[in-house]
Amino acid sequence: MKKILVPIDFTENSDISFDFAGQIAKKHDCEITLLHIIYFPAMTNLSFEMVGAKSKELMLQSLKKDARERLMEVVEEKKLSSLKVKYEVREGGILEEITSFIKGKRIDLMILGIEQNLELGDHLFGALSDRIIHAIDCPVLVLKQMTRLSSIKKVAVANDLAGKPALLAKQVQKITDVFNAKLNIIKVNTPQDFTSEVVFDQRLQEYQKQKPLADCSYKIFSHYNVAEGVLHVAGKLAVDMIVIGGKRKSFLRRLVMGEDLAEEVIDHSNLPVWVFPG
Repeated sequence: MKKILVPIDFTENSDISFDFAGQIAKKHDCEITLLHIIYFPAMTNLSFEMVGAKSKELMLQSLKKDARERLMEVVEEKKLSSLKVKYEVREGGILEEITSFIKGKRIDLMILGIEQNLELGDHLFGALSDRIIHAIDCPVLVLKQMTRLSSIKKVAVANDLAGKPALLAKQVQKITDVFNAKLNIIKVNTPQDFTSEVVFDQRLQEYQKQKPLADCSYKIFSHYNVAEGVLHVAGKLAVDMIVIGGKRKSFLRRLVMGEDLAEEVIDHSNLPVWVFPG
C-alpha cells in the first residue's frame, strides 16, 4: 500500500475518510492525496456564460486558492502534517474528475466516507458513489463512521472464487498488508446462483496455489438473496469489515436490473465495505 486517494468535500464524511487514511499512512508510510472538486451546476455555468469567461476564471482562481488553504487546514487540524500529503483541486464533474485523476496514478486505495444509515444517493459524493465504484480501477473503502484501524480484526470476503485466482490473491494481499485480520472467504448460495461444495473446493485449491493463507476460513452459506445472505453471515461471524469483489454490472444493466451486490451491502450495512474490481 503506497498511495491513498481521499475525495474531500469538507463535510463530516470527509473527516471519516481522511482520519482512516491517516491511520493507514502512519502504519504503512503511505502517501495521501486529498482531492477537492469544484462543481458548478448547469444553471451556474449558464450564469457564467452571461458574465463572460474572464469572470469565471477569476472566480475559479479564488475558489481553488481557498480550497487549497482549507485542505492544508484539515491536515493541521488532524495533526497529520508529518505525513506525506498532496493536495489536488480540480473543477468539473465529480465522477469525471475522480476517474480522470486516478488514471495513470497507480492509486492503491480510495477511501470514501458517507453518512451512517444513509444510502449512496443521499449526499453529493453518495449520489455518484455507485458509479464511481464501478468506474475506477482501484479498490474503494466505504466508511460510515469513525473507525479505528486496530478494530478491524475479522473480515468477510464475499467471493465465489470463480474469477482468476491471481486477481483475488492480489486483492487479498492488499487487505492482509493493511489489516492484521482473520479472513473468512464466504460463498452465499441462492436458488438462482448455486455452487456445489465440490466445485468450490476445486476453485479453492486453485486459489491456494496463488495465495496460501494460514489464518483464513472458507465457508458456503445458503440464503434466498446474496446481499441479505452476506449481511446475515457478517453478523453471524461478527466481522468488522466486508469485502466485495468480482465482476460488476454495467451502468445500463444496473439501471435495468437494479442494485448490484456491492451497492446493496453498502446501503444496508454500517460496517466498512471494501470493494475491488474484478
